[in-house]
Amino acid sequence: MRLFLDECLPHDLARALSAHHSVKTADDMGWNGVKNGRLLKALRESGEFDVFVTADKSLPHQQNLRDTPFAIVVLRLRSTRVADVLARVPALLRHLPLALAGEVSVVTPAD
Repeated sequence: MRLFLDECLPHDLARALSAHHSVKTADDMGWNGVKNGRLLKALRESGEFDVFVTADKSLPHQQNLRDTPFAIVVLRLRSTRVADVLARVPALLRHLPLALAGEVSVVTPAD
């Protein structure tokens, strides 16, 4: 699966997921500082990704996500500190095969 990690997530997450999936970050794509609307447009136009992973829980409420050609997975986290994010990797890996294009799903601490 081809994953794009939002810049709000630490690069350690990319390293942790890269053994299982193809992973790119905002840094990799030259999209640092690109805000949600423009970022979603860039992701759509690139056609490179199956899943957009973010910790921005407000994203689904701020953007029109209908007909998005990739899934969006929101990680519910205590913080975006490396330890808190890496603790969610097993749940995220279990969740990714269920992620569907055009849908937003949330990985919660209970997962």
